[in-house]
Amino acid sequence: MGSTRVHPSGIEPLEYLTLKVDPRESQVDPSGIMDLKRESHVDPSGIMDLKRGSKMDPSGILDLKRGSQVDPSGIMDLKRGSQVDPSGIMDLKRGSKVDPSGIMDLKRGSKVNPSGIMDLKRGSKVNPSGIMELKRDSIRLDP
Repeated sequence: MGSTRVHPSGIEPLEYLTLKVDPRESQVDPSGIMDLKRESHVDPSGIMDLKRGSKMDPSGILDLKRGSQVDPSGIMDLKRGSQVDPSGIMDLKRGSKVDPSGIMDLKRGSKVNPSGIMDLKRGSKVNPSGIMELKRDSIRLDP
């Protein structure tokens, strides 16, 4: 279970899930897309806040600032309500099960976050952090 914390912005209290990474294991998820360190949190609004002292995640792929419409690297547009990021790498539209690039399988299930963007599963086939299920071999498009 998460614990109630106040977001660093002080705007509103949020429920965060704190990542716990075994230091003996790699901190990079099996797909190599994200490196979610133990300071990282998942934002229940659906936008991820990946902290590592700075705002960029250790892999350098994502810089998901809360409230930001586009990450500074220009790789992903995580605007709420946006159907596709400008780079075309990921389709984060609500209800989408798979992004067009096939990088991430955004399955909806019983543990979907409020925005419906990501299913935060803690079962089998999860990355070492136990937060996100990343399927590399799934390349399906919704009709």
